Amino acid sequence: MKSVCVFCASGQELAPVFFAEAESLGRAIGQAGLELVFGGYDLGLMGAVAKGCAEAGGPIVGIVPQFFDRPSTSQTQGLSERIVTEDLAERKAVMIDRADAFVVAPGGLGTLDEVLEIMTLNQVGQAAKPVYFLNTLDFYQTFFRFLDELFEQKFLSIHPEGLYKSFESPQDLIKQVLTDLG
Repeated sequence: MKSVCVFCASGQELAPVFFAEAESLGRAIGQAGLELVFGGYDLGLMGAVAKGCAEAGGPIVGIVPQFFDRPSTSQTQGLSERIVTEDLAERKAVMIDRADAFVVAPGGLGTLDEVLEIMTLNQVGQAAKPVYFLNTLDFYQTFFRFLDELFEQKFLSIHPEGLYKSFESPQDLIKQVLTDLG
């Protein structure tokens, strides 16, 4: 079974459209017969993605760093597998190892840290796993412009469009994932 890792926000105070798109993304993953790999908590967009995938009957793997693993933290129910890691670095390594593709929904610093890791590994030839952005309400346009600027100023050796694909629709994104993963 092919798996998709989703990086996204854990924040709760986000606009409703982001939650709706995240849940739709999770549902599309589950309906496509893909396994969801994610941060393991029922918080923010992470929780919405897991909810959508669970409703569609998809298998879900939650990967949680030990310091977040406490009773007061809202944990996702219905996980197929739950992996506890030493720290955030190991969490990223396990996510990268477990997933065949990566989807980036709106998120903050943690999300950027995670996606830049896999994009860097792809760029230097240490991985060859596709990256897809769910660009809800053009959330990532500024980031994409920044990557273009890095390329124009010769800080990136390959054009950024070779590092990722961007979609506005969760359904179109997952269709492309299925095509790319064969």
